[in-house]
Amino acid sequence: MNSSRSFSRWSVIALGVSTLIAVDAFAQIDEIVVTARKRDEGLQQVPVTVTALSDEEIERRGIDGLEDLSTAVVGLFIDDQAAGQSGLISLRGVGSSALNQTLDQAVSINVDGMAVSNGNVLRVGQYDLEQVEVLKGPQALFFGKNSPGGIISLKTKQPTDEFFVQGRGGYEFNAKEKFGEIIVSGPLSDSFGYRGVFFITDQEGPFENVATGDDNAEASRELFGRLTLQFDPSEAFNANLKVSYSDVDSDATVAAQRINCDVTTGGPGSLEEPLDDCEPNETFVSGPPVASSFEGIDPSFRDGEFFWEQSTFLSTLGLDFNPIEKLNITSITGYYQTDQEYFQEFVRTAGPHIPANSVTASNQPSYRSVSQEIRFATGFDGPLNFVGGVYFEDNFAVDRPCPVFFGTFICSGYNVNGVAYSTFGQLIADVSDTVEIAGGLRYTKEKKEVDAFAFGPVVGPIPFTPDERTFDNVSPEFTITWRPTSDLTLYGAYKEGFKSGSFNTATGGSGDQNFDQELAEGGEIGLKSTWFDRTVRANATVYRYNYSGLQVSSFDPTINAISTSNAGAARVQGIELETLWTPPQVEGLTFNAALNYNRARYTDFRQAPCYLGQTPATGCVGGNFQDLTGEQIVQAPDWTANFGVSLDRSMPNTDLRFRVSTDAAYSSEYFTQLSAGPPNLWEDGYFMVNAGGALYDDTNGWELAVIGRNLNNEIFPTVSNNSTLGTEITSATNRPRAIILQLTVRPTDMFSN
Repeated sequence: MNSSRSFSRWSVIALGVSTLIAVDAFAQIDEIVVTARKRDEGLQQVPVTVTALSDEEIERRGIDGLEDLSTAVVGLFIDDQAAGQSGLISLRGVGSSALNQTLDQAVSINVDGMAVSNGNVLRVGQYDLEQVEVLKGPQALFFGKNSPGGIISLKTKQPTDEFFVQGRGGYEFNAKEKFGEIIVSGPLSDSFGYRGVFFITDQEGPFENVATGDDNAEASRELFGRLTLQFDPSEAFNANLKVSYSDVDSDATVAAQRINCDVTTGGPGSLEEPLDDCEPNETFVSGPPVASSFEGIDPSFRDGEFFWEQSTFLSTLGLDFNPIEKLNITSITGYYQTDQEYFQEFVRTAGPHIPANSVTASNQPSYRSVSQEIRFATGFDGPLNFVGGVYFEDNFAVDRPCPVFFGTFICSGYNVNGVAYSTFGQLIADVSDTVEIAGGLRYTKEKKEVDAFAFGPVVGPIPFTPDERTFDNVSPEFTITWRPTSDLTLYGAYKEGFKSGSFNTATGGSGDQNFDQELAEGGEIGLKSTWFDRTVRANATVYRYNYSGLQVSSFDPTINAISTSNAGAARVQGIELETLWTPPQVEGLTFNAALNYNRARYTDFRQAPCYLGQTPATGCVGGNFQDLTGEQIVQAPDWTANFGVSLDRSMPNTDLRFRVSTDAAYSSEYFTQLSAGPPNLWEDGYFMVNAGGALYDDTNGWELAVIGRNLNNEIFPTVSNNSTLGTEITSATNRPRAIILQLTVRPTDMFSN
């Protein structure tokens, strides 16, 4: 080969590559500051697997509820109305059932510094967000009580330095939903600021009830408000008070529908329903109740019509002190309360419901928690720094299920009171200019007590043995981090996690009356990098965690009861890849993609409940148990992925800008309930596409946007249960296709010009 010709060819290739990666200033990826270790650190420098979404990214994706995060964060599964109770959150397949009202979440929520282990807090944490951080794997040190599955940390927006007002309104065509929002923010003085948010929505419903002919079923209404007050008198002290309230009123909890109609026919009470197509889609079957036949059975049934209501209140007070240079002391005081009332059906049939032919139930669950955390952190210039603190929480949960089971009325009330104390500390040592070693632990002691009372048909106390349980745990964490350059971080971490046990609080509960703690241990290796003058971000994490006593819940349709127990052991391992690219040749163009292979399996679970209709030939031993060792954990698909592209740029010779984007999310097959078996496996998985566009003028303060969610109308089951009779499966589903027209105006921008 001619050497000069070869040199010329490689010169052309090199010139092409250099042209490709040539960058302009506007093309660089903005650094996101996260607080995954309770200090401000760059997303690419912190040795934690975390996905962070800024307010701009939340706006671009049209995320107006945290359930939408499932399409933006691989491995995350959220259903904020699962079973109409406490919500369902799982991360990498680790989560807690929504069936047990008094069960703590394995993936807890942190709102403005307050840790909450009840899923209903999603309602007050999803509006006017500044940033979302999803921390994956056990988080033992920094977020209140331990969270063995991970943390969703929500940071809401702060008051602005100048007067700001924004109004937003819109309409969603499928559910015929109308919504409006107003934000007012600004200073009252040099040291005092405020921010107020008010949101209201009303929808006729996105589903069709084929039994009644209602093509807009599941109507709902919601009010939300938040007030933020910030006092910042000096560099040494500031205070921040946030008060949020949400009120939701719905015709029913969720459009549960059959996804498998392998029914047992011919027997008493057979549930074969010819109107139902038995597919997860926009239609479901639900006959109306004969209200007069339910009214008067129990006050919680009200007038006998189905309903669901929920109110949620959250308040946080944050205080920051800097008594001396390089020392910060933070106090977070939190109060959280949620109350629900609902009356719903659990057997979907077309005929009118009366007590003798249906399974219906009311409930009045509530949850309250008060917490206090004090922590301090040093920021010395030397090689050693320390973070530590103490945490206290008092919580009280009420579960009051009142089902009518084919004419039999059963009603009871359960009160669970919990008190938790913990202390934590972490020492960070910079052993060289590029190497950091950090080690710490959290000690937790938690006590829970239960009392219960039956209201009918048997009246009197329900004994629990024991009725009091105490849990102690030490969870260490060790991390070593190497940062050879400002654009490269390599780290390895060993972590342990813990979640206390509790009590089975459900009418007719079977098996043990309590369940034990859940423990996690394992580690991960992570790589974070930016390339080509910070126009490309590429991150990877390899992880493996072993869980003992994984808390799992199931519904036993033979006795109409919910029970939580401990799986013997489980393992969650996999690899996660994430990339972001801003090509410098095109202004405002961004590509993002993420992929997660997650193998989550029970490694020892020989006492799992059988699914209804399971026989010894298909693995049901003694009519009660099946061996799920080696089977996939609930809501734990092996593969999840997302991909997106967006373009945001100015229009020539005008103040106008435009934004267009599209995102796609994929999940492979997964189990929708604990009683694993062929009827309970959603074999197709799903592939869902979102897209949107906007025309806006920052100078004059307005934006007109069209937002499309689930444009291919992919409807899939989220959490399911066997029906009370027959082997059919009923499930809650995601929301059908949504097309939103939205107008935003900022009069302050208009007037300033």
